Amino acid sequence: MAAWCWCVLLLSGLQTLSAHVDFFTSIGNKCFLWSLTCLCHLHVEFSSSLTNDALRHLVVMTNLSDLFHSGQMTDLLYTEKDLVTSLKDYIRAEENKLERVKRWADKLDSLSASATQDPEGFLGHPVNAFKLMKRLNTEWGDLENLVLSDTTDGFISNLTIQRQHFPTDEDQTGAAKALLRLQDTYRLDANTISTGDLPGVKHKSQMTVEDCYELAKIAYSEADYYHTELWMAQALKQLDQGEVSTLDKVTILDYLSYAIYQQGEIQRALELTKKLLELGKLLGVLASVILPE
Repeated sequence: MAAWCWCVLLLSGLQTLSAHVDFFTSIGNKCFLWSLTCLCHLHVEFSSSLTNDALRHLVVMTNLSDLFHSGQMTDLLYTEKDLVTSLKDYIRAEENKLERVKRWADKLDSLSASATQDPEGFLGHPVNAFKLMKRLNTEWGDLENLVLSDTTDGFISNLTIQRQHFPTDEDQTGAAKALLRLQDTYRLDANTISTGDLPGVKHKSQMTVEDCYELAKIAYSEADYYHTELWMAQALKQLDQGEVSTLDKVTILDYLSYAIYQQGEIQRALELTKKLLELGKLLGVLASVILPE
């Protein structure tokens, strides 16, 4: 049966199911519909033999699925935009506070340098003596209050309020599975998805080493060693190409070798394990040189 037919049948079945159970209450469940929508869009791109009736079915089913997930996903985009605005306000407040502290430090640095060259002469002037007392008794206290002032209140309050709308681990797993289903259906290699080169996609988005690693970790947690291998290999490839990342090759190779072993490819797993051990020894040598006991 053609892929678009499966999309129609699955969406129809889910619509019926939703009348009996609370099926569409989480983003994770809605991501399933999102994946089917993506399949529909990509199938149009990959197949030029679709009939007009099939295309109409795809449009109808896409609009149907949009009713269940698009609004909530769009809300998440605006939630993140609001948080970025709040974060930038916090940064400006911190920068303003630090600038005031810096001006105070520069002024006192110049004054104390001059005063300590001739302390007796400096304090012989009654105004200087008065201002020294005033600074130590009052102004340093004001500076302490400034340094201790909390500029995070606005941002933290907003973050706390918005956090109730954040997706859960289950939602993230649902989105990851949708992406993996998309990969399998159209036999897309990991690099094509990672570079964002998907047909029919308007806004290109690339995946980082961390993105690939997290996707592989989700597959690993589901004992899906096939996809674990694909995405750990992609993460390793991007590291080898020079992408800056907080992840290291040892961590990725550890998962990669185990995923390959679980698929029965003992020789490949052994080769990667040897590479892992060699890399681990090298890092140990470097660490002993950089951080001697």
